Amino acid sequence: MSKTRLTAALALGLAACSAAAPAQSPAPTPSPTVESPSTSPSASASVETRATPPPSAPTEPPVELVLAEPRPAPATLPALAIVSPRAEQIVPSSKLATTTVKVSARGAARVCLSLDARPCVDVDPSRPPALSELGALAAGPHLLVLVARDESGAVLRPGKKPGAFAAVSFHVEKRGKAAWRAGEPILIPVLPPKSAAGAERMIDFFLGNAEAAAGKHLVQVSVVGPGLTRAETSDDGRPFKLLGARRGTYTVRIALARYSPELGESGSSTTEH
Repeated sequence: MSKTRLTAALALGLAACSAAAPAQSPAPTPSPTVESPSTSPSASASVETRATPPPSAPTEPPVELVLAEPRPAPATLPALAIVSPRAEQIVPSSKLATTTVKVSARGAARVCLSLDARPCVDVDPSRPPALSELGALAAGPHLLVLVARDESGAVLRPGKKPGAFAAVSFHVEKRGKAAWRAGEPILIPVLPPKSAAGAERMIDFFLGNAEAAAGKHLVQVSVVGPGLTRAETSDDGRPFKLLGARRGTYTVRIALARYSPELGESGSSTTEH
């Protein structure tokens, strides 16, 4: 009960008692009193305030690794060959900068070279690169692979036909066990050049002397980088697309398996700008 209502109840009680008492001479009328504002009831209210949070950063789109749409097999395949170095040739370390990789690529729109299953590098057959330009070469056996690509840069997939590729095993300084034998399965990663963040990027590969199909071989691709840690499998030979890539470095690993890893792994890194 508030102070104002309690005061009113006492006044009513005093009036009832005086009505029952004997009559007396009228008492002097008391002069009205006014309560000081300092003793009058007061009402107060509190308002809770909260700091306005800073605006949240824009949400970045998700980074995704998805299978690309299949491309039809070409009606005719180019004829590829590695002319130099020769098969099982021994190249002295002192001549790596002067020994050129000469190739023949009849009917191919574009070709790329891979050294020791590293990512394929575009080459112009009319301007053969030196062996030293393709990467570090330690003493021992090495493998060169030439792969055909179409105008867009996608790897030509021959379907059930023999693959459009050429391979040569050679040696630096001394002969060792051959890095590859004719007829063995071969897997080469084919990655796009650097591009702007957010751009769609193809993660491609070439598979030779093996067929990616259910019950046969699988191509396993894993990508680790900003916003993505993902592994996917292609059981029909289709490449992959990396969507929404952010600024930073993505590590790509591509492996060939027959429903269990058996043929090793190739790895590379690609950087977004």
